[in-house]
Amino acid sequence: MNRTRTILVGLCLFGLSLMGWSQNANRPNVPGIPGYLDARTGTFKPMPIMTPSEDEAPVAPTTGKVVLNLTVTLTSTLPTTEVYSCSLAAEALDIASSLTFLDSFDIKATKSGSTLTCNITLPYSWALTSASSDMMLITYTVSAVAPSNGLPVRVADHGIANIRVPATGTTTTYTLSTAI
Repeated sequence: MNRTRTILVGLCLFGLSLMGWSQNANRPNVPGIPGYLDARTGTFKPMPIMTPSEDEAPVAPTTGKVVLNLTVTLTSTLPTTEVYSCSLAAEALDIASSLTFLDSFDIKATKSGSTLTCNITLPYSWALTSASSDMMLITYTVSAVAPSNGLPVRVADHGIANIRVPATGTTTTYTLSTAI
């Protein structure tokens, strides 16, 4: 009985090891032609080889900063243990490439009585191919979060501006007041 069990366990382990060896995880890539099979015609369509053209040369990044100096008056009745934060976001859609660029920055707000203060500087660096005609959307968010469970009790999202992307090196500053 004991010998039979040993033989059965050995056979099972041998079978499992064969399956593991057959996986061959380190198999080298098989050379081939990248492409796809067109189901409609039944023909193989090779992918065209893309070579960089002169107009696809690397783009110098468009850089700058967005600064937000925000004062928030607390008008909602919230627990005294709330933690407040502010975030600033800047987003651009590059018209020429259809790529989207987004940067955001979150900070803990400074609370004094029923007033919050948030001073945020958001640097950005985007490889925009059509920067002079692209638009930038700038938004901010103020959040009140309960530290006991981390759930937001109060969130306010606001748009600031939808502007042309500023010239590289520009600092765009907004000084705003709001209430939550």
